[in-house]
Amino acid sequence: MSPEKPADRARLAGSTVSWPAFRPTAGSLAPDMTFKAPGLELLARQIAGVRNSDILDLGPPCPANIDYLSQYPCVLHIGDLARVLAEDPGMSGPEEERDVRSAVERVLVYEDGLRFDAIFAWNLFDYLDASTARAVTGRIGRHCRTGTLLYLTTSNGDTIPDEPGRFAIVDELHLRFQHVGMGTRSGMKHSPRGLERIMPGFHLQHSFLLGNGLQDYLFSHD
Repeated sequence: MSPEKPADRARLAGSTVSWPAFRPTAGSLAPDMTFKAPGLELLARQIAGVRNSDILDLGPPCPANIDYLSQYPCVLHIGDLARVLAEDPGMSGPEEERDVRSAVERVLVYEDGLRFDAIFAWNLFDYLDASTARAVTGRIGRHCRTGTLLYLTTSNGDTIPDEPGRFAIVDELHLRFQHVGMGTRSGMKHSPRGLERIMPGFHLQHSFLLGNGLQDYLFSHD
């Protein structure tokens, strides 16, 4: 979302959704697996306890997640960060020439007074190098309250899908993971301490093994 192009908005029952312009995805994705996600339940409790909350979803637009979150009086900000970062001109050159911080500043633009109550990062950090992840969390940290929760999933496997998969909220305790594409790449294998090092201002509150090599984390902002 750039400062020259305000986010589009769509009214839901009790909620407002804003997102950058995005291309429709081709076809529907077949479910791959559904699993319990205790960290999601803890985050859902926080959202339920806040009136008129602001929620940031750094993943792509997902109808199931929009439908689930529309039960709360909230504004849902959809970042679609993997796509908008990949399309930013500053990220197209050789890695040593990229100005990651400037690119992140361009694509994550919010009103000065906005403070998020909850953030969904999904498996985004499996696809960002340390400097980019640090720039992202530093940028969104300026719009966090003390106690803002950030939900994150990672893979512990040697390989991960070549493209970020989609996470769809089934209910407050269950997620459905959907594959995108068929290729694989080497996994990042983040550790809890390693994640904290690349997330300035955030500290780990809970971590749970989900099965199938997935783990979820709940971080809190100072």
